[in-house]
Amino acid sequence: MLVLNAADVEACIDMARAIEASATALAMLVEGRAEVPVRHHIGLGHDDPSVALFMPGFLPDLGVLGLKMAALIGANPGRGLPTTPCVMGLIDPDTGFFEALIESTWLTNVKTGGGTGVATNLLARPDASTYAVLGAGSIAYHQVEGVLTVRPSIARVLLWNRSRGRAEALCATLRADFGDRAAFEVCDDAAVAVGEADIATACTSSSQPVVLGAWVKPGTHVNLVGAHGSEMREGDDALLAKASIAAVDKIEGARVSGDLAMAIATGVCSVDDFVDIGSIVLGNDRGRESRDEITWYKSVGNAAQDLVTAKYVLDEAKKRGLGQTVELNPAETGV
Repeated sequence: MLVLNAADVEACIDMARAIEASATALAMLVEGRAEVPVRHHIGLGHDDPSVALFMPGFLPDLGVLGLKMAALIGANPGRGLPTTPCVMGLIDPDTGFFEALIESTWLTNVKTGGGTGVATNLLARPDASTYAVLGAGSIAYHQVEGVLTVRPSIARVLLWNRSRGRAEALCATLRADFGDRAAFEVCDDAAVAVGEADIATACTSSSQPVVLGAWVKPGTHVNLVGAHGSEMREGDDALLAKASIAAVDKIEGARVSGDLAMAIATGVCSVDDFVDIGSIVLGNDRGRESRDEITWYKSVGNAAQDLVTAKYVLDEAKKRGLGQTVELNPAETGV
């Protein structure tokens, strides 16, 4: 079994490849070429919203079988640890032996940015120039990287977070890494940030909407990539009602999120009002057709995206001779 640590993983993939991987995976889901059960949640305490997540999947065409194991631990930032530690196990579907164990905390953030890049490329205006990001947690950096990759027209990025200090820290990092591509500034008012944006992304764990339809101007594309639980939501009903396209990474998984579940429960919309983004990737459903329409994308994450992204990393690691080989069972070597 090949073990890849965080440094190995970061050396093996960039955002352009992550976007390509997500587009491949999202298309495979729609085509029925991916067997991906709905993500399984295990609560980690009666009074603690922390949760463990288990995401298996099998992509026969790529020969990829695996399981992503993750946890969302709200107390981790206070401990100086990532909120969502993750690891991916890949299994050889021919022998059943573990092929790789891949540290996936950073990779999950890149994968999520890749999915946002896919949706933004399909749904945002080509000339979008102002981008607003609400939330400054671990996934926010790669949300910006994904959007900048597909929309080099972005000249200004507005950052909002409930804690201004975290927004300032993110702003400093983004300026250092992407300051030659766009101007970055912290905004104290979410309504102002969203109101000025051509593209807005919410990546929070909020239980109350942080992007309101009343704030969004015509022609805006909105990504909602946080708030995975049924009691959490990032966009309000008015935003969803304004959207001419409401896309999700995969309806079976996304409908458990509050952004869909609450709107469906109150009759604001039905399941049939949503489209899998993979259908737009394949050209089976339309993308943006006019400058003024508002478009909406909700992602809760999907194991197919994780598996394709991990496969890219594993193949590249083998080419470069990266990682450490660990023998778990003598049978692996024929002993």
